[in-house]
Amino acid sequence: METFDALAEKLPDIYFDWYARLLPGGAAVLVVLWESDSTRLDFALSHPVFMVVISYVLGHFVQPGAAFFVKLFECDKAKEESFASHKRHESKPKSLLKKVSKAHAEAVSMLSAALLILGIFFAHAFLECTWRFPLLLLAILLVSFCYERVGARYRKIDDLGPKPTQN
Repeated sequence: METFDALAEKLPDIYFDWYARLLPGGAAVLVVLWESDSTRLDFALSHPVFMVVISYVLGHFVQPGAAFFVKLFECDKAKEESFASHKRHESKPKSLLKKVSKAHAEAVSMLSAALLILGIFFAHAFLECTWRFPLLLLAILLVSFCYERVGARYRKIDDLGPKPTQN
C-alpha cells in the first residue's frame, strides 16, 4: 500500500515530465523527421527508445525558459495568492489542486513546443536561407494555446472557491 501511495504522490511529476518535456521534444523531433530524408526516418523508426530519449532531453533543455515565460503570463496576483492559500491550508481535495497544476504543465508544454519549432524555423532561415512559414504559423498557434491554458488554469483556481481565511 505504501508503494502505491508513493506512486500516487509522484503522479503530478510524471504528468509534468510528460507534458512539459517529452511532448514538446517529440514535436520537434517529428518536425525534423517530417522534413528529412528517408535515412533519418528509417533510423528513427528502428531506434524508438533513442528517439524518446532525444525528445525528453530537448524538452528538458527548453522547459525552464518556457516555464519562466508562462509564469509571466500568469500575472493575476489575486488568483495566484488564492491558489497558494488553498495549497497551504489543504482546504480542497488534492485532485482539484492537481488540476490547476496540470493546466500549468500544459501551458508550459505548448510554449516549449512553440520555442523548439521557432528554433527549427530560424535554423532553416539562417542556415539554408529558406523560410518555412508553416512552422512559424504552428509556433504562433501553440503560443495561443499556451495562453488559453493559462486561462483554463485561472478557471480551475476560481473553481476552488474563495481564498481560505487565516486561522
